[in-house]
Amino acid sequence: MPVAVIYGANSKSIRRIIVDDEEGKLAQHVGAGEGIVIIGKDVEGHAVVRTVQGDQQVLFRGVYPNLEECEAIVEQVTGVKPMHSRCLVVGPTGLVDNSLMADPDLDVVPGKLLVRAATKTGPETIGDHYSAVDQKVRRNRDGKWRTLEYLSGEDAAIGAAVAPLGQNATAKQIQDAVVKAKSNYAVLQPSDSIASVLDATVLVP
Repeated sequence: MPVAVIYGANSKSIRRIIVDDEEGKLAQHVGAGEGIVIIGKDVEGHAVVRTVQGDQQVLFRGVYPNLEECEAIVEQVTGVKPMHSRCLVVGPTGLVDNSLMADPDLDVVPGKLLVRAATKTGPETIGDHYSAVDQKVRRNRDGKWRTLEYLSGEDAAIGAAVAPLGQNATAKQIQDAVVKAKSNYAVLQPSDSIASVLDATVLVP
């Protein structure tokens, strides 16, 4: 059964993976600013991508390719490594409200700023501060805002544990996640001499 992998034309990040019995219908799912890779089968039953240069054989483990395999296929066809799709939703005060899968080139959150996160797994999370001036994310640690590259492994673990809970999490759920994350990491405090320490009022764009 043919599979369409739809990606951002500029970022190459994966936007949708669509399965349809009729290969001819897949192109109708492509929107403005998007590209498409269609995965079909050759006469010998191998998975292939149709290109102007001819069919290219592609490999994936399951019946259909997963997200990572789709990224590899898009890179194989376009020659460009896709950007990850994890983005931060930043409110008017500069605080991160949420994280979601999107493409800042194509998507909009009304009244808020949508920026691509540094990595697909974190450690940015709700409550961090994004500065539009230097495009860095900072976290309030002991009353001081520090850039995330100077935070300890414990902070990264806490961010990764709390972020999936979302905005509707209860105080107890958040506390339990923090306690569990802390229990797995030794506290590594960055010194002020190496940390980028800024007053919160300076960070508001």
